[in-house]
Amino acid sequence: MCLVIYQCCFLCNASRADFSEEPAFSWIRKLPADIRTVIHHSKILFCNGYAFDEFFPDVIASSIDCAIDSGTAVFFDPGPRGKSLLHGTLDEQRALEHALSLSDVLLLTSDEVSWHTCCSFNLLLYSNLRRCSL
Repeated sequence: MCLVIYQCCFLCNASRADFSEEPAFSWIRKLPADIRTVIHHSKILFCNGYAFDEFFPDVIASSIDCAIDSGTAVFFDPGPRGKSLLHGTLDEQRALEHALSLSDVLLLTSDEVSWHTCCSFNLLLYSNLRRCSL
């Protein structure tokens, strides 16, 4: 789905920041059946924080749920948009939490780890290393 979404966004060169407060694809309120089929037949769903500029949070959360139900691995990279989503609308916060908690792979910089875990990357790394050595 993200490949499909990415291609649509790339072809339209659209972003909410370019036009309005509404997502670029604001007419998509529910995950379309054909996109569900594509996700079902995919091995990986990749999503990033900028998807929130293109789609409503419920559509993003539904795509993640669809991937999980299909056994499709979910990769999520909140990117710099993740920090603003932490303080976004309640729907954005819920969808971000959904993506962070259910993704198989999170792609995060050390700064992003700090934003999303409320602790420094070094502290988190140290605590994980201690757990592994115990």
